[in-house]
Amino acid sequence: MSKPKVVILAGGSNSRFFPLNTQVHKGAIKLFGQSFIERTLENLARNGYKEVIVVQSVRDAETGSLKETINSKNIDISVKFITQNEAKGMGDALLTVKDYLDDQFAVIFPDLYNAGDLISEMLALNSDGAVCAT
Repeated sequence: MSKPKVVILAGGSNSRFFPLNTQVHKGAIKLFGQSFIERTLENLARNGYKEVIVVQSVRDAETGSLKETINSKNIDISVKFITQNEAKGMGDALLTVKDYLDDQFAVIFPDLYNAGDLISEMLALNSDGAVCAT
């Protein structure tokens, strides 16, 4: 079975992450020498996921913080960046990328470092849909 595309929702304003979000997106912040989004992408790659779409804000597209963080690493995964023109919520972020999605896809956040493990577990359920929440 082929792995679905993974959408990383990173288009919000990160206002609840203040003051740590003033220079870069929270996904690009490093903890113990590695950014949140790097850990997430590495886990996805280890689990065989090949295609990721990152929905980013206009601000993050302009600063390039997420793109720069990801492109500076050698992670075996294809990453496409799509800019959400206005932070109107998660549903709007998905509508922004709908033309890039197939019937099956997964939606995560940039700081879900074990995303590949979790998505693979949900796919093993062979159900029409699954929601993983904490």
